[in-house]
Amino acid sequence: MIGVISKVLLQGQSGITNLTKKIKIDLVSAVSTLPMMQQATRPARFGRDFKAVGWLWTRPLHNKTNCASLLGQHPPRGTFPIRAFFYTSGGLENAKAAQLDYQTTSGHFAPIIQLTLPTRSAEDATFKYNSADQVAAPKDTDTAELTNKCSSYIQSASWIKRYDPGTEQDEWTLSLVPTPCGREIKADQTQAFYDELVQKYGSDAEWQENDGGGMRRQLVCHLTTTRSKEMWNLEPFRPEVSHQDSVAAGCNAIAKFIKSATWINRYDPGTQKNEWTLSVVPSVRGRNITPADTDNFYKELLALKGQDWQWRDNEKSSGSMRRQLVCLVDNYRSKQEWNLEPFRPYVTHEQATAKHCNPL
Repeated sequence: MIGVISKVLLQGQSGITNLTKKIKIDLVSAVSTLPMMQQATRPARFGRDFKAVGWLWTRPLHNKTNCASLLGQHPPRGTFPIRAFFYTSGGLENAKAAQLDYQTTSGHFAPIIQLTLPTRSAEDATFKYNSADQVAAPKDTDTAELTNKCSSYIQSASWIKRYDPGTEQDEWTLSLVPTPCGREIKADQTQAFYDELVQKYGSDAEWQENDGGGMRRQLVCHLTTTRSKEMWNLEPFRPEVSHQDSVAAGCNAIAKFIKSATWINRYDPGTQKNEWTLSVVPSVRGRNITPADTDNFYKELLALKGQDWQWRDNEKSSGSMRRQLVCLVDNYRSKQEWNLEPFRPYVTHEQATAKHCNPL
């Protein structure tokens, strides 16, 4: 006899190679060698068959039984959700043929399981996976379904430096090709995918020196909107934004120059009194700006904080905040925070530099 198990609860380290004695079967479709049983397709006949099986336990045990499908109709060839083929004595060759046919038509692997029937009513049936019985091999996607994890998510990836129209300069791009399993993952495997990405490429200079915090966000965006694309391009310079903003930008959110800007009232040793200071934390892009970006940085700063009363009521000369910004970029761009004070006067670049960007 050979049979088909659908949706069994697989237990063991691999989910395939170690089935326990007791299994949970949601749906069974078995093909019997008894000609008189082969037409048992109706639910009524199915119920009578099981009553007959109960009666058989009180008689010398026969080695032939039949469980008919409860589907009521036969599904298209290759689409039935089979999880395993099982066989008893003499049925191995038929099970091999069924396994190979199923993988050929459906693209999925289902293991062959040796079934040893009990000889007494007090015994359990035993189920055993034998490597030598298999004529087909599991695919990565089959393993993922059983273990909820791909053996690998990334097929290949390489760094490419190319022009980005958003920043209007060359940027480093990690051009990634996911594995077939990685391309089909669900949300619960996203972190495992990202962990592999970081483990393989997170220490590269192209990532480390340009990290804007948005690599994981881009990965999620590609999985959500463009997973069918052959290559996924991830750029380290892109910022961490909301998922909605990332999707709206086509997974290519543009980093702003300013990460944060906060007003602080603090004592200034030059004026010997408290003064308002705008403490600016630049983004990775802002910290690495070129002279050509200076005006755009200042425009962003002006739009963000230029109308605040701390700026308007304390600015003594027009252009002083921009002068301090240029001074900090030229001399102290590595500082974590750039402090700009509206009360400072406008001076030449040389004078600002001589005063460590704090002219009086």
